[in-house]
Amino acid sequence: MKGQLFLHIASLLNTQVPELQQVDLERGQLDQPDLTGLSFPLALISFGETNYQDEGQGLQYGECVVDIYVVQQHADLSTATTPAQATIATLLDFPNKVYLALQDANSSSFFNFTRLREQANQVRNNLMIDTLQFVTTINDDTKRIENELGRSAVSDVKAKIK
Repeated sequence: MKGQLFLHIASLLNTQVPELQQVDLERGQLDQPDLTGLSFPLALISFGETNYQDEGQGLQYGECVVDIYVVQQHADLSTATTPAQATIATLLDFPNKVYLALQDANSSSFFNFTRLREQANQVRNNLMIDTLQFVTTINDDTKRIENELGRSAVSDVKAKIK
């Protein structure tokens, strides 16, 4: 289910936020000393805890937390000149483009994709990192489908009990 959710989010971001150079699963890339394999701006997707509730007949709903890290190259801080205010405004508004692309995200596998909070403007290694946190409800019916596909006809047998 999380794989389908990842693909759906990545597809929305790739089509609706063309400025993004890369969309990937968050695997600690920003903690590495060498960032040469990354293209900015980028979005990294991370899945948190999912709490499931059994609805019966092979259906479970799970509330899943999804973090989207929006990473941009910050204006060069090593120079004496400060970036233009328009550049700063563009950097500050870019995470909102990501939010707008995802605000109505849903599919047959998940729904109620809702922004919970935003942690903004963390600057690290000349990168500006904004974290958008969403919650969504995952519709996991894989057990139901598996049961339907694997179900075989049972012959009408009457057992004799002695």
